[in-house]
Amino acid sequence: MEKQKSKFITLFIAHKYFSLSLILFILLAAAVLGFIAQAQAAEYYVSPTTTSTDWAAAQNIDTPCTPETAMENAQAGDTVYFRGGKYELTKKVYSYHAALEPAHSGTKDNPIIFMAYPGEVPILNGHPQVKVAEGIADEGSDNSVLIDNDVNFIEAGVENLDSVITLDKEGGSWVGEEGGAQYVFEHKIILNTYGINKQWGHNNIDLHPGDRYEITEDSYRVLGNGDKDYIIFDGFVAQADDGKRLAGMIITGHNIGHKVVGNVIRNCIINGGSRKIIHGDNRECIRIDDTSNTLIQNCKVYNAKNIYTGWNTGAIKMYHNDNVIIENCEISNCTSGIYVKSDNDNCTFRNNYLYDNYIALLETHYCTSNCKNSDNNKVYNNVFSNNSYFAISFYGQETAHADNTEVYSNTILCSQEGSHGISLSQGQNFKVYDNIIQGCANNQLGFAYDNFSVAECDHNEFGTSPLKIFMRLYQPDYTEYHSLSNWQSSHELMSPVDVGCGLSDNPGCGSLVGNPLFKNSSGAMNQLDDFRLASNSPCKGAGRNGTDMGANIDLVGIQSVQSGETDTIPPTCSNGLPSGTLPSSTTQTTISLTTNEPATCKYSTTANTSYSSMPNTFSSTGGTSHSTTVSGLD
Repeated sequence: MEKQKSKFITLFIAHKYFSLSLILFILLAAAVLGFIAQAQAAEYYVSPTTTSTDWAAAQNIDTPCTPETAMENAQAGDTVYFRGGKYELTKKVYSYHAALEPAHSGTKDNPIIFMAYPGEVPILNGHPQVKVAEGIADEGSDNSVLIDNDVNFIEAGVENLDSVITLDKEGGSWVGEEGGAQYVFEHKIILNTYGINKQWGHNNIDLHPGDRYEITEDSYRVLGNGDKDYIIFDGFVAQADDGKRLAGMIITGHNIGHKVVGNVIRNCIINGGSRKIIHGDNRECIRIDDTSNTLIQNCKVYNAKNIYTGWNTGAIKMYHNDNVIIENCEISNCTSGIYVKSDNDNCTFRNNYLYDNYIALLETHYCTSNCKNSDNNKVYNNVFSNNSYFAISFYGQETAHADNTEVYSNTILCSQEGSHGISLSQGQNFKVYDNIIQGCANNQLGFAYDNFSVAECDHNEFGTSPLKIFMRLYQPDYTEYHSLSNWQSSHELMSPVDVGCGLSDNPGCGSLVGNPLFKNSSGAMNQLDDFRLASNSPCKGAGRNGTDMGANIDLVGIQSVQSGETDTIPPTCSNGLPSGTLPSSTTQTTISLTTNEPATCKYSTTANTSYSSMPNTFSSTGGTSHSTTVSGLD
């Protein structure tokens, strides 16, 4: 009898916040599935009421330490539990930093985890520095100068990044941006007069003598990674001035000049504040800047608003990142929901619920000294509702590009006049399919400027508003399509493709117009469950390969895992391959399986390897279908 050859291949499944492993033992004869658990890390405890700096004692839940002590001492592999209650944070925060930042990095195998103690809610309440409280403008004050003979502005520490905010009306200005003593005098401040009362300006104060005013910092970052790698923040509530100001978190490598890796913000609630931002510079609840493989998951972000419609105020902003995933977040009442601002590649935006914003998802690619391109990004399985300007906009300038952008399986409901559905510009190989775009009166779909190509555009439901699809905005050959039949005979695809209607360069295969027939259980289309398709919806089974058009609502929005809790229910695994007997000459094979919910698969060629030690990730994973090729089986 021929001697059997064997090879161990261990696959690890990580779903949500619980990790488990799936062992596939291949004897070239059979496949066996099983689960093993991930080892626990060291544990420490933090309390809002203690003054203890004893880190060793903080391993006991009865003798916790301060949050500052935890940040200074936590090492790779540690888990730090924050007990419930309000943490008052008063440290002065500088650009690209936060009040609480770890001093050390975690590792890929052993991250540092800062998280809510199970069943409790730690509230991080930041206090922006107030330089002048309730001053009164004297004679001579106007939009370019503030005079108050009762206040010594130099002694108060007023500087050019401070905001002057009127208290009797909604308006404000910055101190002169160039700074220096010539702009701040004892009883007089030269204000930033750029763009007075303009949408994009930094001054809309409308200042008059007798107006009450305040000089303050207008936002406060409570948590940040401190330019470190593999830090996880889990289960925090962030606010500033008890909800009056914009609170923020930051993941960045900006201060060290290279990308940080593997950081996570999940299960957090971040309040943008009741007072709107009064200028046009960057203010956001989560900033992701110079990072790789950052995950923002299961977070609720709201109320990040600008006094006008300045895009730079918003929930999440991104600069210079790759492989970021933003998933299962709820973002509402913000000027911009997710702003993918500059140089972001291979990023994924999925399963999010964005509603009542000005712009829900905005990407910009542009050229300054060099081009800030954003390529290979995917937007799928999101619900966009009642966003007054754009649901999805990839906005390109000059010769910058957003190549290989894919927008699919999203549900979009516009309910305001002048709102737009999906707009893509300046990029090659765009793909748009399986979306529902209802009620977008300005236009449902558009492709802009002079340097783009559409590879696939099919199986979209364009809703009941008069159809408007535009091509080549602002170009001499600008074209609008107002009927589905004209769109389907337009030859606007870059090359022939078969997506279910035969090989053709015409877009619109399988597309529909008309009422998508949502379930609308509330009767107001303001609940996520309302966006389920009714049983008689024309969108059911009308997508590619017989799938439903639009988002799978079961996967959208904040999932059932609550802050500080752990999901201990593994996904259901099925269709594990290979099975049966493989030929003895086999040197490589494709391993695949499916799960009933999104998961991530890793593997090792050594049996009983823990997740943290597995060196290889499946080449296709992160959703419900997973596969990879494993070689070296001889």
